[in-house]
Order: sequence, then structure tokens, then C-alpha cells
Amino acid sequence: DAPQTHQAYAWAPGSGPDAVAGLPALAQGTRLGPWSVDGPLGEGGMGRVMAAHRADGTFERDVAVKLLPAPTLPAVRERLLQEVRLMARLEHPHVVQLLDAGIHEERLIYIVMERVDGVPFTEATRHAPLDQRVRLFLQVLQAVSFLHDHLILHLDIKPDNPLVDSHGRVRLIDFGIGGDDDLGQVAHSVSWTRAAAGTSSPRRYSRACPAPR
Repeated sequence: DAPQTHQAYAWAPGSGPDAVAGLPALAQGTRLGPWSVDGPLGEGGMGRVMAAHRADGTFERDVAVKLLPAPTLPAVRERLLQEVRLMARLEHPHVVQLLDAGIHEERLIYIVMERVDGVPFTEATRHAPLDQRVRLFLQVLQAVSFLHDHLILHLDIKPDNPLVDSHGRVRLIDFGIGGDDDLGQVAHSVSWTRAAAGTSSPRRYSRACPAPR
């Protein structure tokens, strides 16, 4: 028998402008498990991001919450949550930490992440000396390499995606979720993330599945 190859795919449920437009607005004070929504932070091709805080009295923490349309296929929905749980176990100084996840009213999947106060990579490096630009870029590569080592592919790396925090440290944000070989059995029910124009490979523009690692 031929040896089985462990493959990495990167995916996101119902991505794209139509999916984001269809997301319900969450009012201030809406509870997502132990978290309470404070207001909008932004939105992108994969979903909407809200500011929130821990509201059950266990401890105090401000977070960012990404909202995604919940897949209707149960296998896809459970697989996404499983991959989020795996991501929450990963810790790296240049990758934003995932803290929690769940389903809200059967319509939304929410992913709770640490909130980073920072500026986009492009802004942080626009007038920086060359050695500082190189140092920050190497931090981006370290983050991407770490994700690849755990068979996770980032589907939307672009110049303004990494943030540089107040300590001068790169924090990679807004990555897709990657899985192993059996993810391919349900990936046909999931829309691929739409990368930013001008920053994607020909393979992504063709909407082809990422090659096995």
C-alpha cells in the first residue's frame, strides 16, 4: 500500500462580501457565551470583527471576536469548530492567540481572539530604516513558518495584514483554518477565502485548493 500523505488545506466558511453582508448585526451587550459585545472593530472577506469583553465575572479581559456565518452542513460546522479548538492550543509570540469559540443562535460561529492594539505592517514600516523593516519581516516569516509546521495555511497574507503592536512586535492576524487529509471530504461545501487583489498567487486566483504540504 502507498503511504498516506498528510495534507494541509486552508479554508473558511461562506467567505466573501455576500457572506459578510448577510451577517446579522449584534447590538452592544449581546452575549456570546461569557463574552459581551462592545461594538464593531471592522470587517473583511471572511467575516465581521467585534470588540468585546469578558462579562461573567471570572476575570477581566478585552478581546476581538470574529463572526462567521455558520455552515449549514453539520460535518463542516463541527470540523470548523474542531480546527478552532486546535488553533487555540497554539502559542507563538507573533501569532494572535485564539481564546474561545462557539455558535450563536445557530447562525453565527464566533471566534474569540486576543485584541491587539497596533498598526498595519505597511504603516509601521513606511518610514522605518531598512534594518527595522527586515527585522519585522523576519518576524512575519517566523509566524508563517510556525503555522506551516502545524499544517495551517494562512490564506490572506497581504502587506497590511500583520499588525505591529506598541512593543514593536509583529502579530499575525486574520488567518484561515487549516486541516488534514479528511477535511478534503467536506471542503466542497465550503467557499474558499477571497484574497486581496494583487497579493495572491495564481493558484489562489484560480480558486484551486492549496497544494498538499
